[in-house]
Amino acid sequence: MKRIFFILSQFCKVLPIEWYAKASNHNVIFPFYHIVCDEAPGHIKHLYRTKSAADFESDLDFLLKHFEPITFDEYLNRERFDKPAMVLSFDDGLREFADVAAPILLRKGVPAINFLTITKSSFIATKRLCSLNI
Repeated sequence: MKRIFFILSQFCKVLPIEWYAKASNHNVIFPFYHIVCDEAPGHIKHLYRTKSAADFESDLDFLLKHFEPITFDEYLNRERFDKPAMVLSFDDGLREFADVAAPILLRKGVPAINFLTITKSSFIATKRLCSLNI
């Protein structure tokens, strides 16, 4: 299954992003990440690839050229989108979100959803997340 997703992802590098919007008949995308860090922690490296801070910032710069960042509430409350939009999210609530990704998002003014898991020590502490005001 990973191999299939890898092969499909290679087409994303070849086809223009506008083609995907036209093909799907939607102009809102939902890109998601798991972790942004320069070196994969031991509990992650066998699960999926990490994105370095520089690569994540480059991704954001690209996305911001083509899409308006919106919150999920904005997505739910709009009937029409005159220009392409994106709702960014992070899975698993890993602490690298608070340490690495959140400062970049705050600096660039990009809202994001973070799906939290708070049962392991490697995940964000709820108290600390609330203090980020993201």
